[in-house]
Amino acid sequence: MSIDLSEDMSVMSTKNDEILVLLYERTDTINLSPPLHTKRLLFDQNNNRRTFDFPVFRDLTNAKLVLFFLELDDNTPMEQIDPVIRIHHKKIKEAFFNMDRILIEKYLGSDDVLGIQEIAVLPIRFPIIGVFKLDKYEYQIRLAIKE
Repeated sequence: MSIDLSEDMSVMSTKNDEILVLLYERTDTINLSPPLHTKRLLFDQNNNRRTFDFPVFRDLTNAKLVLFFLELDDNTPMEQIDPVIRIHHKKIKEAFFNMDRILIEKYLGSDDVLGIQEIAVLPIRFPIIGVFKLDKYEYQIRLAIKE
């Protein structure tokens, strides 16, 4: 659910957020495995809630997961973003938590990382909150296993 969009402050902004959600399983390998799920979502002031299911073919109750939450400014296809994240996820994560936008831009161009969340147990609920280019944003995420 979007509480405050990242693209709603400036008169130059689009007034909507095109979000890419990528959910990976964390393993002991250097690179992440292919995503368990990807979803492109469009949020605006009138359309701020999304619910979606995705099929899972094994029990993820205690799996170690990592969720990347990106705001897409370029029309870069997910097929180009995913391999970059899979290979450089540790550097992107470090840059995000150190607020190093220059390093993130090196990997993802003008697409913005709004949040990265490591997940150890499901169900989980967490916020994605921040400020980017003087524009505050807030999302509430809930992941659960549907029986």
